[in-house]
Amino acid sequence: MSNTESQENELLSLQSIFEEGEFSVDRREPPSGRIIAEVRLPDGYFVTATKFEQSDMSKEKVFHVDHLPPIILFYEFPHTYPEVTCPTFFISCNWLSFQQISLLCKKLVSFWEMSRDVILYIWMQFLKDEALDFLNIKQCLDISQLLKLKINENFIDRKTNNTGTRECPNAVPSISGGCRAFDLCAMNELSDGKLIIQILKDYDEYKKEIIFNTSIQECKVCLLKKKGLHFERFKPCNHYFCKDCVKEFFEALILEGSITKLKCLQGECSSELDESSFKKLVRPDLYKRYDRLLLSTTLESMSDITYCPRKDCQCACIIDTCGRMGTCPACRFVFCPFCKMTYHGVAPCNFKSEQRKRIFDEYTKGDFSVKASMEKCYGKRVLKALVEDTLSERWKTSNSQNCPHCRATIEKDEGCNKMTCIKCGSVFCWLCMKVLSSSNPYTHYSDSTSECKNMLFPANYMEDEFEDVQPGEFLDGYEIEWNLIFIVNLDTPTSFSSEDFQIAVNMSLFGFGQTADIDIVLDGADSRKMADIKTEEGKKERHYVFYDGESVSGKINVTLRKPGVKLEHQGIKVEFLGQIELYYDKGNHHEFTSLIRDLARPGDLLQNTTYSFDFVNVEKPYESYTGTNVRLRYFLRVTIVRRLSDIVKEFEIIVHTLSSYPEINSSIKMEVGIEDCLHIEFEYNKSKYHLKDVIVGKIYFLLVRIKIRHMEIAIIKRETTGSGPNSYSDTETVAKYEIMDGAPVRGESIPIRVFLAGYDLTPTMKDINKKFSVRYYLNLVLVDEEDRRYFKQQEIVLWRKGELTRKAIQQTAPAEGK
Repeated sequence: MSNTESQENELLSLQSIFEEGEFSVDRREPPSGRIIAEVRLPDGYFVTATKFEQSDMSKEKVFHVDHLPPIILFYEFPHTYPEVTCPTFFISCNWLSFQQISLLCKKLVSFWEMSRDVILYIWMQFLKDEALDFLNIKQCLDISQLLKLKINENFIDRKTNNTGTRECPNAVPSISGGCRAFDLCAMNELSDGKLIIQILKDYDEYKKEIIFNTSIQECKVCLLKKKGLHFERFKPCNHYFCKDCVKEFFEALILEGSITKLKCLQGECSSELDESSFKKLVRPDLYKRYDRLLLSTTLESMSDITYCPRKDCQCACIIDTCGRMGTCPACRFVFCPFCKMTYHGVAPCNFKSEQRKRIFDEYTKGDFSVKASMEKCYGKRVLKALVEDTLSERWKTSNSQNCPHCRATIEKDEGCNKMTCIKCGSVFCWLCMKVLSSSNPYTHYSDSTSECKNMLFPANYMEDEFEDVQPGEFLDGYEIEWNLIFIVNLDTPTSFSSEDFQIAVNMSLFGFGQTADIDIVLDGADSRKMADIKTEEGKKERHYVFYDGESVSGKINVTLRKPGVKLEHQGIKVEFLGQIELYYDKGNHHEFTSLIRDLARPGDLLQNTTYSFDFVNVEKPYESYTGTNVRLRYFLRVTIVRRLSDIVKEFEIIVHTLSSYPEINSSIKMEVGIEDCLHIEFEYNKSKYHLKDVIVGKIYFLLVRIKIRHMEIAIIKRETTGSGPNSYSDTETVAKYEIMDGAPVRGESIPIRVFLAGYDLTPTMKDINKKFSVRYYLNLVLVDEEDRRYFKQQEIVLWRKGELTRKAIQQTAPAEGK
C-alpha cells in the first residue's frame, strides 16, 4: 500500500472513531489538522502552586480540579509518511512547562520509530490516558515554575532559518535549540504565568457547566428530573433548582414586595442569582416591578431622600444640605420635609407636637358644631390626616419599635427577642435595640457582660409554649435550665430532628447540659499599647493595638461551668479574621483575612483546659475603622463546636497602619473670587498631615467689595461606601473654627493654625478592598451680611506617624521571642 493510501485510510478511520471536537482535518494537501486530547484525571486530582513574593515570602495555594485544558497536537503529513518519516507536528499546552512538552514530543517520536506505521491513534490514546503517568504527575500538578513565566520567555532564540520555521519541515524534530534543552515541537502559548491559576479554574468550571447542562438532574423542590440546561445554579454555593420552581418562587416574592428575600432556595443560604439570569427568568412586567421596588427601598433607606408631597407627583426628592428644604425635580414644588407643606423658611411648621395633640383632643372630643368649625378653619382633609397619623403613632408607640438601622417600624407578635428586619436585613435585640452580629447573634444572650443575658425568650414564653410537656410533679425540686432550648427560635428555621429536640429538652430540664466560659489572654498584654475605638452604637471601647506584620499569640482558657460533667464537642478552633461590614448589608461580611488554627480534635472535655495559639507575622493590610455606614475590624474567634449549639467567644483587637514621612509634601495654594467683588488667596504649608500635626496657613484679601460678616474653616470627613453608580457618601464635620468675625479690608492677611490632636481622626483610606473610602477636606466658608455663603474645599491626606515599619517589626520579632 502506498504512503498516500495509508494516509487517507488513517484519516478516514480517525474521523469515524473520534468526534469532530477531538480530531479534525484542516487541509487535504498536504494532509494536516489537529488532535485535541482531553486528559483523563483520577479522582481527587489537585493543583498546587507556590507563589514567591518580592519579600521572599512564599504562599502555597492548593485547589482541586476535575478537568484540565486539553493537550493540542497540530500535525502535517509529509509525502514520505508513514514509511520513511514521522509526521511533522508540534504540541501546545499552557499548563505544562517547555521541558515537559519536549519529553512528550520525544515519546511520540519514539512510538513512530518503533512501528514505522500510521501513528496518530496511538498518539491520541497516549496523550489522553498515559501522559500524566509518563510525566509523573498522576496525582498532583505543580505549576509553581509556570507562575514565573513571562511573555519574553515564549520567544527563545532558536537555531532556525531566522523565519521562525525549520529549514527542513519534514525532518524529525530536533531535541536541541541553541543553548536551551527543549524541543522545537514544544509550544506554550501562556503570555503571563500569573494567569495560569485563573485559566485552570475557569476551564474546570466551564467543563463542569457543560457536564451539568447535558446530564439529568433532580430538582430538590419539585423532585422532577430534567436536563441541567433547565436548571438555575446559584453562586458561590452551587445549589441548583429547576427554572420553573425558581421562577415561581421569585415571582411570588416580587408580587408580595419581599425583594430582600430573593436568594437561594436552600434553607438559610444567602447566595443570589446573577442579574442577567434573574432578568431572563421572571416576566418583564414583574422585573419592572422588582426594579421599582428595589429603587424605592433604596431611596427610603437614605436619610436625605423624601417624596414630593403632591399626590399626583410623588417623585423622589433630595433634601438640601441644611435639611430644611426639599425641591421636587419633576414639578419644581419647594416644600418643608417635616410638615410636607410649602417651604416656609425659618417659620415653624404648621403643627408642632403640642399643637397636634391639642387639635387631636379638641376634634375627637368636640361635638358636631366644634368639629364643623375646626374643619372650616383647618380643612377636613388635613384634620383627617392628623387624626389618622396620631392614632397610628400611638399604636406604633405601644405595639412596635423602630429598626435601629433603617428605622422601619416593626411589630413583634411572638417568638424570641432576636429580631431580623425584613426591610434591611439587620439582626437586633428587641429588648435593648442593639444591632447584633449576623454571624452569631446568640452570643449577646450568653455574654456575662450583656444586660440581656439569659433573656433570649420572654419570661413566660416557655411556660406558655410547653404547658403540655410538663414531665411530672416529681420535678418540683429540680433546677430547670433552658440554655439549650434556643433551637425553637421561631424567626430562624432549624434543621434539627425531633430526636435532637427531645435530647435538648431532656438535658435542659434535668440540668445535664454542660457549658463553658472562654477567656482569651494575649502574650505580652501587660506591655502592649491600648487605644479607643467607637462601636456601632457610638460608644468607645478600649482594645490592644497591633501593627501590620506582627504575630498574634496567646492562650485560651476554657473553664467548665459544672465541675465533673463532661463537655462533648466536635472540635475546638481559633480564627484570626479581618472583616468589613456594611451596615446596610448586614447579612454579608466581607472577609479579607482569614486564618484558622485547630486547637483540639472532636472528643470530651473533662476539666478546665488551656490551649496556646500563634498566628505568625500576620498580614494586616488596613487600619481598624468604625464609621457611619461601615466597620472594618480584626478579631479572634474561638469556637467550641457542639452538636446543638456552638460556644463562641470573640476578642477584638485594633490595628494601626503606620507610615513614614512622605517624600513629597507640596504646599496648597488656591484662589477664591467673584468677578469685581471678591478676590482671596489662601495657602497651607503642606497637603499631607499626620494625626498629631498642625495645619498652618494664611489667607490674603486682595479685593473686597462685599461685606463679609465672618469666616470659618472646618475639617470635613467624607465616607463613601460602594462604587460607581451604587456608591453612597456620608459627610461629617469633625471640627469647625471661626477664624474671623467682622469685615476684612483689602490687603489684610489672616494666619491659620489648626491643631489636629484631640480630634477623632483616622488616616485617609482610599478604596479599601473596593468597599469603602474615607477622605478628609479643609472647607473654607465666607458668610456675607445677607447670610449668603461662599465655599472652597480642598482635600488633605492624613496619615499615622510611626517609627516601625512592617519589615522592622519582622526583624525584631525573633529577638522579642527570645
